[in-house]
Amino acid sequence: MVPEFRTTLREGQRDKMGKHMKKLLVAAVLVGVIFLDGDAGAKERVVSSIKIKDIDFKDARVLDILQSIARKHKVVIGLSGIATNPHVINDTVDISIHQGTLKDVLDALAKARPEYTWEQGEDGVVRVQVGTALPLAVLPIKAVDIENETRDSVAREIFRNTSEIKSWLQEQNCMLLQNTGSIGGIETRYVVDPKTFTFHFNNERLDSILSTVAREEKTFFWYVIHNKSTTGACGLYVQIESSILTRHSH
Repeated sequence: MVPEFRTTLREGQRDKMGKHMKKLLVAAVLVGVIFLDGDAGAKERVVSSIKIKDIDFKDARVLDILQSIARKHKVVIGLSGIATNPHVINDTVDISIHQGTLKDVLDALAKARPEYTWEQGEDGVVRVQVGTALPLAVLPIKAVDIENETRDSVAREIFRNTSEIKSWLQEQNCMLLQNTGSIGGIETRYVVDPKTFTFHFNNERLDSILSTVAREEKTFFWYVIHNKSTTGACGLYVQIESSILTRHSH
């Protein structure tokens, strides 16, 4: 038999215990409120909780759609992958949603263009993949040090001066391809934002570095697409900062 223990409490002891229990209950309620409040804040970054209305993209470039929703809702979206389609940079899609969430937009993209998949990581970044996974995107980078560079120079500094990326490009016999507003030229009707940025990274993956840059520069979107054609030609499309430019004044 299990021994039975009984405790006899005096009236005063009962009162003290009752007060202690009330304090504990109050403390427990406060802890619960703080926890729930913090949890609610975290959910704001989840795409399934971001409401959208009257989305209507017709024959729109996938890049433009991703950039548009990233900027509007301030959610970092990164696009990467290995594609054999030589026109991947100009892939288009139709997406129409009267009412829903940002998740619905991304799901609609994946349904209309099955070569695109997506997931949202614990860091809140939405990583979209086109084609097969790009090893370069998760390549560990020992160090990146950028001091007071203008917005249009940050991508060049990362992709042209980082030893790990340079080695990867040489091994793949791959070149950086110019794309309007990316590594190469910028449309003449725009001028470069003169604001400067400083970044220091140590032992981080390339996709994490690009996501931080996109967040700090408030562009919220980046892409690195390895275009590998059947002829053996290899090109790397890169963009971080082209969405923040100012028009020439008239």
